[in-house]
Amino acid sequence: MRTILLFLAITIIISCEEETVDNNSTPTLSSNNFGEPKKSYTPNTCKVITSLDNPTFARKILAEEISGVRCSECIAGHEKFQTFKNFYGNRLITINYHGLSLSSPFGLSIQDFRSDQADSIYNNIGAPGFYPFAAFNRVQPSGEVIPFIGLPKWNTQILAEANKTTSDYQIDLVSTLDTCDFTLEVSTTIHANNNTTEKQLSFYIIENNIEDAQLVSIGVNSEDYIHQSVFRKAFPFALGTILPSIQKGKSTDISTKTTLDSYWETKNSQLIVVISEKNGSKEVLQVEQISIH
Repeated sequence: MRTILLFLAITIIISCEEETVDNNSTPTLSSNNFGEPKKSYTPNTCKVITSLDNPTFARKILAEEISGVRCSECIAGHEKFQTFKNFYGNRLITINYHGLSLSSPFGLSIQDFRSDQADSIYNNIGAPGFYPFAAFNRVQPSGEVIPFIGLPKWNTQILAEANKTTSDYQIDLVSTLDTCDFTLEVSTTIHANNNTTEKQLSFYIIENNIEDAQLVSIGVNSEDYIHQSVFRKAFPFALGTILPSIQKGKSTDISTKTTLDSYWETKNSQLIVVISEKNGSKEVLQVEQISIH
């Protein structure tokens, strides 16, 4: 697990390049101590993929859950998130952090989903002591001590966030993935429809449809459980970077770049961009998501 620190630039990169590599090799897999698959090959075609979004000022909802492969109670949380996604559609964006005491991999696990970055993010929001807990737009509900709340309260809190229909921000987003060297370039244009102060801007990668071990009930371990919205990395920093103040009707451009681990399945991976309060409250003010491949 590592954190890669990368620089910010102010140039939007929207070009797309394509080149061919004369290489007929096929993937080979090895593993580390946790059985993480490591791809070692050069694709036959080196291709850059660009994904575009259709942004608006309509406010979206970020739902973040803390989970663990040894947590059978977390299955109910996963199922509840899927119910929410079926109802709210593209308006709901989800992240699943694997952490706390029940997240260490099994001997039969292929991957270790834990990361120091995930620990930093949910601890900064306010980590609970047990599972399943989730936060909705990182808002601390009345009567609660942190934004993360227990499953019985999820319906009420997501409805409260869904009733907030307009954001001060619109995020225009372009991602460019190089499938040869696994570099990802991200360009954003942030528009404001009101005068705004400095905020926090965060970039995350998640991966869906990962088949791996999970405790599904007491004493019952599934080797082929399908994990969704698994947090992979944050960049350029775990806790984000500064989004400067923007005047009403104006915009600012921010670009950044990172390198993905080669064993991640990019076709199942997505980029999430989050604008949140910088000091005191951690509330998410706008969030967007696009596929990177």
